[in-house]
Amino acid sequence: PGRCVAGAACDVTDPRDVDDFGDFAASTVGTIHHWLNNAGMVSARETLLDVEPSEVVRVCNTNLTGAVLCCQKAAKIMVRQAPKAGSASSRRDSASPHVPFHVYNFGFSTWGASFSRSTCTHKATKRGLSQLTVSLAAELAAANVDTVGVHQLSPGMVLTDLLLEGAEPVSKRFFNVLAEEPETVAKDLVPKIRNTNSKTSAVEFLTLPNAVFRVVTGVPQILGGGRFFDRHGNRVAVEGEAYKPNGVRMLYEEMK
Repeated sequence: PGRCVAGAACDVTDPRDVDDFGDFAASTVGTIHHWLNNAGMVSARETLLDVEPSEVVRVCNTNLTGAVLCCQKAAKIMVRQAPKAGSASSRRDSASPHVPFHVYNFGFSTWGASFSRSTCTHKATKRGLSQLTVSLAAELAAANVDTVGVHQLSPGMVLTDLLLEGAEPVSKRFFNVLAEEPETVAKDLVPKIRNTNSKTSAVEFLTLPNAVFRVVTGVPQILGGGRFFDRHGNRVAVEGEAYKPNGVRMLYEEMK
C-alpha cells in the first residue's frame, strides 16, 4: 500500500529503446539509486552445433550487448544525478565513503557457471557480464566517478521459465536442494542491495560453501525427489497453487 510500480516495454538490444526506457525510469522514479540489469535469454538446450545462428545472435545480444547498453545509460543518468562539486550536499558527501548510486549485472561466478547445466551461449554471455562489471568499475574509477558503484549480482537458481524450460528430470532433482522460489531469493537479496555502499562488490544469494552444504545434506532429495520435484521430475504441487507445464508456479492467471 502506498507504493508505486511502473513499467515500460524495452528491447535492451535497441539503443533507442534503452535510451527511452532510461529517460522514462528517471522521470517516473525521480532519483535512480539502484539499476538492475536482469534481462536475459537462454537458447534451446542443445549443443552449439545444433542451435540456429539467429538464435545465437539473439541470446548473445540480449544477455551481453543489452547489458552494456543499459550500463551506459544507467551510468549517464547517475552521473547527472550526482551533487555538483562545491555544493552543500557535495561537501557533506565528501566526508562519507557512501556511494549513492549502483548498477548490478546478473552474471555468473566461475563456480556458478561450472555448476550450471545451461547452454554455452548462456554461460559465455553471463560470464562476460562479470568482466563487464570489473571493467566498467575500473573505467569509472579512472574517470574519477566516485558516486556510481558497479556490482556482480547472482540470484542463484530461481524457479522461473529461464531455469525450468526444457530441464531434464535429473536436473530438477538437483533443483530441490539448490533452487528457490523468486520471493525467497528476493527476501534475501533486496536488503543486501539496499545496504550496498561500496564501489564494487559481489552480491550473492547462493555462495559456494552454501551450495556444497546443500548438495551434501540434500542427497535424499536429489536421488528420490523432494520439496519441488519428485524423482521423475514432476512438480510437487501445493494445494491452492497453479503451475505451468514446465513446473513454474504461476503468480497470477494468464490472460487468454
